[in-house]
Amino acid sequence: MLELTRLLRTLVEADVEFVLVGGLAAVTHGSTLHTRDIDVCCRFSPENLLRLQDALRPLNPRHRMTPAKLPLKLNEGNCQ
Repeated sequence: MLELTRLLRTLVEADVEFVLVGGLAAVTHGSTLHTRDIDVCCRFSPENLLRLQDALRPLNPRHRMTPAKLPLKLNEGNCQ
């Protein structure tokens, strides 16, 4: 749970607009279901996506929907 707290703190401190969803969201509401992944949904505005990228940069995020799992490289032109 420490990693979840650290990730959420990082996102909040970076002013990323997001909500926690999935299994861990259920656990925070008292569910006995336990998962090991963290699912967040964020607002897809260019400003918010760039804040998200900056906040996650130390984790070397990858775009999982690309065959080669390319690094996340957003800029004002490609996150419109």
